[in-house]
Amino acid sequence: MVIARFRVRRNMRMIAQPGERLNKAAACGKRIRQTELLSSRSSPGKRTRKWLRRLLLISPCPQVVNKAADRPGRYRLGRISKEKKMLGTTVVKSEVGTGVLTYDYRDTLLTSEKVNWNLDDIIGGDKKLDFSKRFMPESLARVEELTFLDADEKRILNQIRGNAYLSIFVIVEEFIVPFVLDHVRPALDTDDYRVRAFLRFVEEEVKHIQLFKRFCEEFRAGFPIECKVIGPAAEIGKAVLAHNPTSVALAILMIEWMTQEHYLGSVKDDSDLDPQFKSLLKNHWLEEAQHAKLDTMMVESLVANSSDEQITDAMDGFLAIGGFLDEGLKQQTQFDLESFEAAIGRELSTEERETFLTTQLQANRWTYIGSGMVHPRFRQMLDRLGSDARNRIEEVAPVFA
Repeated sequence: MVIARFRVRRNMRMIAQPGERLNKAAACGKRIRQTELLSSRSSPGKRTRKWLRRLLLISPCPQVVNKAADRPGRYRLGRISKEKKMLGTTVVKSEVGTGVLTYDYRDTLLTSEKVNWNLDDIIGGDKKLDFSKRFMPESLARVEELTFLDADEKRILNQIRGNAYLSIFVIVEEFIVPFVLDHVRPALDTDDYRVRAFLRFVEEEVKHIQLFKRFCEEFRAGFPIECKVIGPAAEIGKAVLAHNPTSVALAILMIEWMTQEHYLGSVKDDSDLDPQFKSLLKNHWLEEAQHAKLDTMMVESLVANSSDEQITDAMDGFLAIGGFLDEGLKQQTQFDLESFEAAIGRELSTEERETFLTTQLQANRWTYIGSGMVHPRFRQMLDRLGSDARNRIEEVAPVFA
C-alpha cells in the first residue's frame, strides 16, 4: 500500500467548492488547515503500540479538557442527564423525544466479551480473498454509474475501493486509540466498569488495526498493482486530535454509527460480495456496535453542563474535522483513478476521467461522511445538543449525499 503524506499548514483554507459550504457552516471566520498530499511509501505511525506499552499508568499524561469549559456562559438543562452511579457501574440516560436511550458500562462490557473473536480465526490460512468477486456493496462503491466501464473493470474498481475502505479505517482507528485513552485516564479511580469498558474498546481497536493491515498484505499479494492510500496515519491523527475533544468525540461517534449502517444496511444481505471480505466487515461490526454505545456515553460526559457557546465551539470543530477529511477524500479519489488505470492497462478519456472523479468523489463522501451524518442515532445526539446543532448538519449534509 502506497501512502500519501499529509503536510499540514496553519491558517490557510483547504476546501474548494462544494466543500466551501461546509467551511462556511463552521462560522466565526475560522480557517481550516490546508493539506498537501505527496506520494511516499511511508507506513502508518507506530504511536498506537507506544500508547499501549504505557498502559495509562506508567507515565502521567496531561488531562484532556474542553478548552471552552472555563469560559462563562449559560449552561444547558434538560437535554442530557447527568450520569447516575449505582453499585459500581454508570448508567447514562438520554431523553430523545418520548423515548429514552440507556447505555450501561457493565452491560456493554459483558456484551463485548460475548462477541469477542480472535484475529487468527477470521483471517489467514485457508480464509482468502476471492478476487473474482466484488468487495464493496454498490450503495457505497457506486461503480454501476460508470457506464463506460465493462463488468470486469467495475469489479476491479470495486476492489480498489474495498482496499481503500479498510486502509482508511486503519487511519481512523489509529487516532481513536490515543483519544479514548486520554478520555479514560483522568477518572481511573471512579467506576471500574467504565475503565474496563473503555480499555476493552482500545484493545479491540488495536485488534482491528492489525486485522486490516493483514488484509492489506493479502490484497497486495493478490491484486495486480499496488494502490495508493492517503496518509501517513500519524499526521492525519495529529491534525484531527488538535481539535476540541468534544469535536473529536462527535466525529468518532458519527464514524461508529456509520459503520453500523454500512454492514446492516448494505453488506449483510448482499450475496454477491466476496465471503471473506464480508466476514471481515461482520466481525468488525460486532465489536464496533459496543464502541458506538461507549462513544455515545463519552459525548454525553463531555457535553454535560456545557453552555450554548461551548456547544457551538464543539460544532465548529466537528465541521472543521469534516472539511479536513473531505479534502483527504478528494485526494483518495484521484489515487483511486490512478490505481484503476494502472490495473486495467489503459487511460480513460478526458470526459470519462471527469465523470469518474465526480461520481467516485461523491461515493467516497457518502461512504465516510454523509452516511454518518444522517444516521438516526447520530441525529438523536444532535437533537440533544440543540436545534442549532442539528440545523447546521442538515445544511451541509446534502454535499455528502
